[in-house]
Amino acid sequence: NFYMATGVIRIFCSMAKRTVQHRKNVFYIPLESGKEAVLEYSESPGNTWDMYHTEVPPENRGQGLAADLAKAALDHAGKENINVILTCSYLQHYMKKHSDEHKNVTIQQ
Repeated sequence: NFYMATGVIRIFCSMAKRTVQHRKNVFYIPLESGKEAVLEYSESPGNTWDMYHTEVPPENRGQGLAADLAKAALDHAGKENINVILTCSYLQHYMKKHSDEHKNVTIQQ
């Protein structure tokens, strides 16, 4: 039981370090390896962002990092009334699965 409790604590602590940060044209999660998981976008006229690329280092895939980035970026766009173009195939897939969570985001084709 102690081992299980310790494992749960380790998982919780590593999850707590998953803070999505934002700098110009990129949302990112700093990783312990010094690398970053990223969601990149370009700004277009008309208060529009083209979210064109999401990447997670191979050794960190399967941990939900891309979903965390997508949620943070789309939440930000919704709060700031930013129109979004999803040219990244991962983000298109994410939005299909999570459209109910992001009803306030204007998606342009």
